Amino acid sequence: MSNEFSVCLINKMLLPVCYFLILLAIFSYLTLIVSGVLDNGTTNSYFATRSEIPEDDGVNSWLPLFFPVDAEDINYFINVEAHFFYVSFDLEKNEGEKFRKELITKATTEGLGFIHAKYTKADRAWCKLDVIPEQGPEKHIFIIGKNKENDTYYMGSISDKRELSNTNLYESWAKYCASSILF
Repeated sequence: MSNEFSVCLINKMLLPVCYFLILLAIFSYLTLIVSGVLDNGTTNSYFATRSEIPEDDGVNSWLPLFFPVDAEDINYFINVEAHFFYVSFDLEKNEGEKFRKELITKATTEGLGFIHAKYTKADRAWCKLDVIPEQGPEKHIFIIGKNKENDTYYMGSISDKRELSNTNLYESWAKYCASSILF
């Protein structure tokens, strides 16, 4: 065998091995992120009921005043650096009906898309403006979604730390919420 043929044969044999190793490395990295071993800045937690959330837990610094005290099966995702917050929770039928009556402003298609990007089961959505007591008097826009087939609600905040008087908050309301009235 000539040296050129040997080098060519070795290269052809090594190429699939290299592809395999690259794919294995990518898969391992993604698995570590999903399992929480590598920190992507997101905190995920679960609580069976609202009363089980410790007062000093960080989730309290993201919950608005209107968050139901009777919420159950609470799953939340917070990323402080990216300033996003998502939570899903269940309400018993009667409590869900009371909560639903507080949701007056329907979300636009973009508002539904916002919550649907995280929770694909949400098929309708509303907007709510409220304060987060732990963050001060500034108001925040929340998108609340629901699937008509169950008693699970999905919520995310599209606001950041900008004050209500900031033009961007008004623009976000106009983009995600069907009403032009903020109050």
